Amino acid sequence: MTITRFHVVLEQAEALFVSGSTIRGILEVVADADTECREIMMRAKGWATLSFILSRAQEKPDTNEEYFLDQSVTVWQGSELGAMLKKGEYSLPFKFLIPPNCPPTFKGDYGKIKYKIEGYAGSPWDPPSVCEVKFQIAEPYDLNEDHDARKPIRISSEETVCCGCCRTGPVTISLTAPKSGYTPGEEIVLFGEINNGTKMKIKDITLKIIQRTIYKAKNGNQKKEKKVIKRVELPGIPARQAQELGVSWFKERMYFTCMYHLMMKNRCDLNSSYPSRFA
Repeated sequence: MTITRFHVVLEQAEALFVSGSTIRGILEVVADADTECREIMMRAKGWATLSFILSRAQEKPDTNEEYFLDQSVTVWQGSELGAMLKKGEYSLPFKFLIPPNCPPTFKGDYGKIKYKIEGYAGSPWDPPSVCEVKFQIAEPYDLNEDHDARKPIRISSEETVCCGCCRTGPVTISLTAPKSGYTPGEEIVLFGEINNGTKMKIKDITLKIIQRTIYKAKNGNQKKEKKVIKRVELPGIPARQAQELGVSWFKERMYFTCMYHLMMKNRCDLNSSYPSRFA
């Protein structure tokens, strides 16, 4: 084939959509000579795949695959086998309706959900011309409709620490945030206090936002994944002293909705965790 340009351009340049919306674009085609071509087609695909191994004894990994979107449309049609695509430049429009309830784009260590649009020009004799462009699906999640998202975060805990043959302490921790639901890129502000009532220095303090994911295979097996999204390291606290906490950070621009855990760890000779949820 003598097609020198075969390129997909989406009307929405950032390539971010929601379920139920319409994807519009054009396929740019340049033929520098008359070219035999059966047809030119566009295909929209969205699917999830996963693969994991639970034990070394497994001969094959647990897998799963599921399609959420698979649509095709012909944007140019030859009248018969061997029809000619005339020399010139073409802008071939297309559109696809994204089905409702398509899951958002996701990428993890053991699975992913991805979307793309493919272009295909078939010839009776030569290899086909192909191209593709990836796009993302964001979940149309409205925090204003989620009453739990407006609830403040309140974490508090008290714990004694083993010191030789006796226990010392306690270490008390309190942490608050004005709400528990945040939009991508929104600032998260945390306030609190740690009171070290022990005879030992707290070596360091770590705040984490952790994303937890569960992958499910066809046979029912599950694999759990834990990923640290954000981490803040703070200095330790001397024995018998207290320290106020004030932390400001920005949530990653991830366009899927899930639950996060806010983890606080203090380290003397002992690690303790204090979880809370982000939506």
